[in-house]
Amino acid sequence: YMADGGIVDDKPLNLYIIVKSFLYKLSHAYHLNFNNDYNLQEFLTAHITGIFQRNRSGEKLKNPYKEQLVDEYYSDFKTMKANIHILESDLGFALNDDEVTYILMHVLAAMERIRSQDRVPRVIVICDTGLGTSTFLAEMVKKHFNVHVSGIMASFIWWEDMKPYKDRQYADCDFIISTIPLISIPVPWIQVNPLMT
Repeated sequence: YMADGGIVDDKPLNLYIIVKSFLYKLSHAYHLNFNNDYNLQEFLTAHITGIFQRNRSGEKLKNPYKEQLVDEYYSDFKTMKANIHILESDLGFALNDDEVTYILMHVLAAMERIRSQDRVPRVIVICDTGLGTSTFLAEMVKKHFNVHVSGIMASFIWWEDMKPYKDRQYADCDFIISTIPLISIPVPWIQVNPLMT
């Protein structure tokens, strides 16, 4: 289906293979496995199909977010530019920066999916009866749930530490597990029995 380095027809299988080859190369460049991301493969294949069809009709696509993407994700943009030749040589034409930044958006979304799969929620364990109970509760939480306990403390210590902060960005956790009700705090919390019964 290839002639002179370009696609002779627009069969979806050809584009699927081209995208698979591109993702294989990007996996090495980023040291991330993009090959198992079904959404990235499908969405990028659909996008490349659109690029191919736009090229045949002479249509140009503008990315209104191009400048912002290049500014905010400059090193990722450079990585795309360094590897885009894989797509260009198989497609048989050059891709402009508008198209490259649309492809970058797909890759950035995939990177976020990969990173969020590996992310473990951070919790603080608070107990009103002291550190012994808090420590016991923290160990039970870790035993039963996939979380990172980033803090264990008595309720009066935590409340004094939190007073200066008015928004969630300063709390070193995603949520709090507490043995007492917590009022007017900027972090989601749940009240539990210290014995987790």
